[in-house]
Amino acid sequence: MRRTAVRAALPDFDGDELLKCIKEVVRLNQSWVPSKKEASLYIRPSLIGTH
Repeated sequence: MRRTAVRAALPDFDGDELLKCIKEVVRLNQSWVPSKKEASLYIRPSLIGTH
């Protein structure tokens, strides 16, 4: 994702910080996370340039 951001002239970001943010969002929305063993949670981060 960071390489794509550089190629698209979007701002760089800290990948470790992004991972922490994703984990926190999942934790805060735990009631929406599937609990069955055969289920999964699909996470698709996106980066949008607004400048």
